[in-house]
Amino acid sequence: MAGRDTMLTCRDCGARFALSDAERQSFAQQGRSHPPSRCSACREARHKRQAETGTRGVAPGFRERRQTYTTIVCGACGASAAVPFLPRPDRPVYCPLCFQRQRLSKPRPRANDPSARPNLRVSQHSAPRVESPGKLTHRRAEN
Repeated sequence: MAGRDTMLTCRDCGARFALSDAERQSFAQQGRSHPPSRCSACREARHKRQAETGTRGVAPGFRERRQTYTTIVCGACGASAAVPFLPRPDRPVYCPLCFQRQRLSKPRPRANDPSARPNLRVSQHSAPRVESPGKLTHRRAEN
């Protein structure tokens, strides 16, 4: 297989380029398992662009995104505060201190308390029961 070039298509410019055995071995020695997806000119341009901007694969939207704060009037004490979200007009918004008080004043439901999960209902219909392996019968659920 020595001396055979593989023809590839550049993902940036669409040009066809040859990947020689020597280049393939060089990529393998660098720990790369896939062949290059860009021609040498586009690879150089990309490396130059990365060196100038100081970025390597980080999406600009994530790098530059800042969290926006909204100034609110606390629904409990009337103090002014900034919250990291856009409040809904139909719900009260609290300053951090009143928010903690609200959370601590509400009792936490127990894990096995059926009233803690009102949307789960116990079925009054017949439930399957296995009497012996391979035989399935139905009986009325007891209250």
